[in-house]
Amino acid sequence: MKITKKHLGNIFKCYAVANIKIEGDICLLFAGEGTGSMHIFTGKNFENESVIWEGGGGTMSISAIPEKEGCFLASKGFVSMVDAKDSHIIIARYKEGKFNCEKIVDLPYLHRFDTLRAADGTNYLLAATIADYKENKEDWTHPGKLFISELPKDWNEKFKLELTVLKDGLTINHGFFKHMNNGNEVGYIGSKEGVYAVTPPEKKGGEWKIEKLINIEASDIAVIDIDSDGELEIAVISPFHGDTFEIYKRIKGEYKKVYQYQTYQNFYHVAEAGMLRGKPAFLGGARRNSMQFFAITYDDKKDGFVEQVIDEGVGPSNAVVVNKTDYDIVASANRETGQATIYYISD
Repeated sequence: MKITKKHLGNIFKCYAVANIKIEGDICLLFAGEGTGSMHIFTGKNFENESVIWEGGGGTMSISAIPEKEGCFLASKGFVSMVDAKDSHIIIARYKEGKFNCEKIVDLPYLHRFDTLRAADGTNYLLAATIADYKENKEDWTHPGKLFISELPKDWNEKFKLELTVLKDGLTINHGFFKHMNNGNEVGYIGSKEGVYAVTPPEKKGGEWKIEKLINIEASDIAVIDIDSDGELEIAVISPFHGDTFEIYKRIKGEYKKVYQYQTYQNFYHVAEAGMLRGKPAFLGGARRNSMQFFAITYDDKKDGFVEQVIDEGVGPSNAVVVNKTDYDIVASANRETGQATIYYISD
């Protein structure tokens, strides 16, 4: 793969990234943790930069609304691991050249969330709190929870969400990934207790399904069928903000480790998955030591995994893949350098 790097802008503690569409055009959102701001980059080459909000961010997650252009959900208020009592979710709607933001729910210590679309078309919110409460940075004696809520059918209307606890007792409830599986969008959760798959009911009013997949202390996670054999593989960073990036494969009904990234780095944080030039890939990144950002694919001819370093010394927190016809774009929130960055991937 040929890689071309482009620096879009500077954002204090650049942490979260997502893509949305406005009037048919792909736009990129980047936001900072702590007191970081949120910026949107538009234009053919994302050359236009606008600020959606300045300071007071604490944004851990951004979720685009596929069925409504120019609309997204985002978390705010997660200033630090301890100072997150005011975490909440806002909805942002684009109209007449600007975004209007409204709070839709308060959820202390909210770290990750996303929308899940069930087989019957019902949209739900699945939200994960990293803890219930923290006395200090090292206090993990109050485990986090998973919350659910049905989402509105009309995104234009004003609304407030009512949350229900789906599961509690999840210590350092940090990892979150969404992937389509058997007609449902499934939420994959990583915590000290392990990796879980959370599936909404096929029909409204039915039972949610929670399945434990791997018994490992998991931080960030990602899911894709990397070797194209019809089974989903799972990339796992462990332990919390840990020094290990591994891939697990289901073998005889049980997930087994089949790969480990060999470059030692602490504070792995990026675990993402997507298609790069038509091949399924995992993306990984670390915020200490070499602070690499890298891609992993599978080579059928060699019957093994292939690593490629995308960048080094940047310390990414999160990434997203945007597929185009002649090239792909990997957008990376390079937290340690405070940079919103994209990488053009071509053959």
